[in-house]
Amino acid sequence: MNNHIPSCKCSIRKSPLLFIIILSIANLLVMHYYILFTCHSEEAGILRFVSNALNTVFDIGLSFCIFYLITGKRVKLTLWLCFLISLTWSFSNIVYSRFFHHYLTLSAVGQSGTLLNGWVLKCVIESLRWPDLYFVFSFTLGLYLLRIPHHIDMPRHIMSKTLLVLLSYLLMNIIAYGCYSYVKHPHHFFAYFENKLKNRVYRTSGSPLYLHFQRGEYRSLCVELWLKHNGSMTLSSDQKFVLHKAVEHSQLAIADTIANITPKNIIFIIVESYLAWSSDLIVDGKEVTPYLNALKRDSTCYYNGAMRENVTLGESSDGQFIYMTGLLPLRSMVTASKACNSVLPGLPKSLNKLSRMVIPTIRTVWEQDAMCRAYGFNKLYSCADFKGGSTNLLNDEQLFTMASGLDNNIGNNGFFSVILTMSMHEPYTSWIDPSFIITDSSIDKETAYYLNACHYTDRQIGRYLKTLKKKELFNNSIIVITADHAAHTDNFKDISSNLPIYIIAQGLPPMWNGKCNQIDVYPTLLDLLGIKQKWYGMGKSLLLENYTHRIGRKKWEASEWMILSDYFKGN
Repeated sequence: MNNHIPSCKCSIRKSPLLFIIILSIANLLVMHYYILFTCHSEEAGILRFVSNALNTVFDIGLSFCIFYLITGKRVKLTLWLCFLISLTWSFSNIVYSRFFHHYLTLSAVGQSGTLLNGWVLKCVIESLRWPDLYFVFSFTLGLYLLRIPHHIDMPRHIMSKTLLVLLSYLLMNIIAYGCYSYVKHPHHFFAYFENKLKNRVYRTSGSPLYLHFQRGEYRSLCVELWLKHNGSMTLSSDQKFVLHKAVEHSQLAIADTIANITPKNIIFIIVESYLAWSSDLIVDGKEVTPYLNALKRDSTCYYNGAMRENVTLGESSDGQFIYMTGLLPLRSMVTASKACNSVLPGLPKSLNKLSRMVIPTIRTVWEQDAMCRAYGFNKLYSCADFKGGSTNLLNDEQLFTMASGLDNNIGNNGFFSVILTMSMHEPYTSWIDPSFIITDSSIDKETAYYLNACHYTDRQIGRYLKTLKKKELFNNSIIVITADHAAHTDNFKDISSNLPIYIIAQGLPPMWNGKCNQIDVYPTLLDLLGIKQKWYGMGKSLLLENYTHRIGRKKWEASEWMILSDYFKGN
């Protein structure tokens, strides 16, 4: 009996260590499964779940080792740091995923300066959900376990064994790749094995959500650090051949006919979170978007409400990137964080006009300042340039007022203007247009607030277009109105995520009127304007008679190789 009691006490004395580690692992698992099941609809294979479980244990084990050394081998402080970091990181990822439907990446953390914006903080507060109470429970339990008045003495051999297990796990991965390489190419084993390891770093195929889910936190972090700070990717001869063919193929993606369009100005309005579904919708007997609907009925307007979004982790910045370059974005990190210092085939360079971008936020959001330089814009106007008072975020009325004032400076050769709206961004929690209060009880509040925002932005676009007509700029311009990406809320799951595109100009030729992609806008504009150059993007002109909307894996890989290798710097 006496021999049993010390053993029991010893077990109790060690229990905080075990339970804190288990709780830290649970925090990450809750994060992974919440994001997987709320942000993606595809099924994950069983191997991904096994890999996720192993890598989650690996992440906590490595965190423990790191903090153990940093704290000077103070076990209790190590446990507290390990638990607190896992809790904070998991909660931050879940909140971030509700806006961007992906994991929080290092490149996204690099944009954290915008979190001080009151609008962003409001969005975070509005995004809180009942499942978040788990983190309150986890924190309370963790605090209780750490306050147990027991001395935690970790034997030295535990650390050495932990490191041995972690290194063995990494070695097993390398051996697995080695065996696979040998089976696939026994006569070129070393070359294939080296290429296989490189591809694991530059692996971009498949969903970025699933890649992060499978890799875990530290491996995903290491991959992103490598991609961001390793400079340009070195292309193999096979990859160079693929990119050469991609450029040649892009030249076949236009109709090669000069349309009878000679506008002096190009105006490109990118509307935040605009769903084609809202067009032609009538609520309480009134049209949601009456001005844009009137445009659709005009003979000078091309409209397509079946455009699919091609954005990935960067959401809004990806939308701009696609339209301005004709490239598909990166799937492993926020594209702007890598491409901001790259040479890009920007649309402003092709148009060769006085060019400007007008944004509602500060210049540093999503690397806007650097990206504008990379695209080739002459000027960037932000909320800091608004003459109506100091603000960190312009509503659409203020934005179009500022853009209208800039339209007076058209230049001798006309101008190219890109305007980014913001008022239709979530959260949809209040009425922003008092003239369109929805009373239909069959529409849930969040959807009603979204439609109210659509009506407001539609009205501001209508006013802006009227101003263009008064200045006699409307008939001498080609005007493109489209969305950066779809609206994302829980209540929109059964609603089509297709985006609309309007192209307004005199003398438009017949164009494709079915499923298309965001990357098709770039070659379509070049085709309409009769611009001849080497690069026409990864999409296809909507003027093509044999147009197809399919985007294959090779296009994604080619785009990513071009971005990561800074391909256009030497071309």
